[in-house]
Amino acid sequence: MAACSTCPIRRPTSRPLDAVTIKRAKEPIRRYERPCLSECGSHATIALHIGRYDEAELHGAYALLPQVSRGIRLLQDANFFGGAYLEALNAKGVRALVALPSTVALKRWRNLPDGSYLARLLPNTQAVYRMQRALWVRVIEYQLTDARLGEVGQVYRLATTWLNPRTAPAKELIVLYHERS
Repeated sequence: MAACSTCPIRRPTSRPLDAVTIKRAKEPIRRYERPCLSECGSHATIALHIGRYDEAELHGAYALLPQVSRGIRLLQDANFFGGAYLEALNAKGVRALVALPSTVALKRWRNLPDGSYLARLLPNTQAVYRMQRALWVRVIEYQLTDARLGEVGQVYRLATTWLNPRTAPAKELIVLYHERS
């Protein structure tokens, strides 16, 4: 299952939008993406949160938490990262795989045989949603060689609550992450 923001919603206006209104608009209509859960194979939308048009995606992602349960493997877009959100998913028994922003500080603990490493994600006192305690995550760092998948040469980081490299090797998780959409 993937948590993403691929369900476009148009910004609300004071009057209904129709084809004529859109053609006559002097300024372009802005589209807002809404958080949704979708099945990776069929791309079927499982759940969708429609909040205020100015609501951040992470806030909407919290509204989707009741829709996930133990055993689900959840791939998340980069806009969904939040330590407390990851902590909440982990508490529910969800195996999450998330893009880890470069600004997130980790305390590296041990290298693993597949090239990934275990680290502690520490609570950030500045965060909107605060973590209750540090969380063990497995981090996978890699660079892309195919420009169709992202910026070649840039170091990407994925974090997962799936800590065992034998049951989920790093290379398989990288491929899985890029096939999520």
